[in-house]
Amino acid sequence: KLADRGPAFGFKGIRVNGSDFAETYLAFKQAVTDARQGNGPTLIEIMVERLTSHSSDDDQRVYRSAEELAEIKENDPVKLFQQQLIDEGYLNEADIDRIEKELETEINQATDEAEAMPDPDPAKITDQLYAE
Repeated sequence: KLADRGPAFGFKGIRVNGSDFAETYLAFKQAVTDARQGNGPTLIEIMVERLTSHSSDDDQRVYRSAEELAEIKENDPVKLFQQQLIDEGYLNEADIDRIEKELETEINQATDEAEAMPDPDPAKITDQLYAE
């Protein structure tokens, strides 16, 4: 486990289920508390499956079975947390739909703004890369 390497560097290491929002949140909350109290850093190893291919050139259906891909989708952290919020009465399906539409609009606006920007000047690639 990667988390087991933390103590070799003098700090705590923990492993959490990245598909469980509450477990992940509590791990980070404790790590921040520990750091603020002067107890040093925490190495947090988050166990979560990659939901999509690495890139447009990668088709994970080539090396992952349909069953494995279906299981991965069942453990989608966003979907699991949405369902938890619905089950606990914090949100309903209409709320989820509204939030998703708002996010889609925000993402599309940011994409449009980024695509409208001029290309960066290649001569400035090393600007602010090194201390001057």
